[in-house]
Amino acid sequence: MTTTSNIHMGAGAPEPSEVPGSGDRGVAQVNLGGERRFRVEREDRSFIWWGIRRYYGHFVEGDEDVPREYQLIAVDKLNPRTGKPMRMTLVKSTRFDFIPNEVALKISDEVAGEFGLRPLGEPEYTSSGLGVYRRYIGDREEAVVPGDLVSLGFQMKNSIDGSMGHTYTGFTLRLICKNGAVAPSDATSFRVAGGSYEDIREEVRGQLGSILEGLGEELEIYREWTRITANVRLASLLAAALPKKMLPFVEFAPKTKAVVGIKPITAWEAYNTVTDFLTHQKIEARHRDWLRMRLRRAMSVWQAVEAGQISEDEAMERLGAAEG
Repeated sequence: MTTTSNIHMGAGAPEPSEVPGSGDRGVAQVNLGGERRFRVEREDRSFIWWGIRRYYGHFVEGDEDVPREYQLIAVDKLNPRTGKPMRMTLVKSTRFDFIPNEVALKISDEVAGEFGLRPLGEPEYTSSGLGVYRRYIGDREEAVVPGDLVSLGFQMKNSIDGSMGHTYTGFTLRLICKNGAVAPSDATSFRVAGGSYEDIREEVRGQLGSILEGLGEELEIYREWTRITANVRLASLLAAALPKKMLPFVEFAPKTKAVVGIKPITAWEAYNTVTDFLTHQKIEARHRDWLRMRLRRAMSVWQAVEAGQISEDEAMERLGAAEG
């Protein structure tokens, strides 16, 4: 199991030979809610260019090492989101692996260029500064219906703390209103396990073509939504997945807030009303991505219910509770 802990913020990442009061070189003293020592047995400085050092060893209790080996990831750099110093130490299992966000961005930029895609705006960082998103689109435009065009591309996300894996997901941009949407199906999403720079780059290059090809199926789903009138069942599923403020087309009972109706609207219009909110409102990056995923899941389970593949109760169970 991988464990994570922000040992200290703002006090600087520990140097084994600089920890006051440790007494022994090679023993870093950290604070996990109380003083504990960590015996550094080996150090990895391969990411030091990006302000990251990795230490491997054991926590010490009394005069004894804790049997399990851990790694400490010491981060000492500027927060890319705020520009302020970001100093923290993460505790992880020795099996945990990652690549710096700067490396992930370099890989996605290079591979996107090979596919004729360009970045859509600047990278978007999570509030902690430890995770990053970047989206790419190309010049290829496809009509959902005449006059309603979308551009096809992908979204890359990565983190150094394991909160998000190094993942690539199909992305569409509705050009009429610049709404962005993700397509997180098995055909349009993959996660990179790790490896060397060249190994990761080759894996991304090899799979990205499949993602872009899979977006053709997503377009057909969009076109189907333009022909389907949204119903109360869709409204109920969206209300179970998303905050009510994102659903102006849904009618709620004044006191109970239960769904009682829906305005005349197609499924495609309902979908884009929500993506418009998610694209243009100020929402933290990781939370926005989570909401986009929940929106797409709600639309998928609704279609499955309409097709008689699952029950409405099962659909609700898959969605879980919404926030707010």
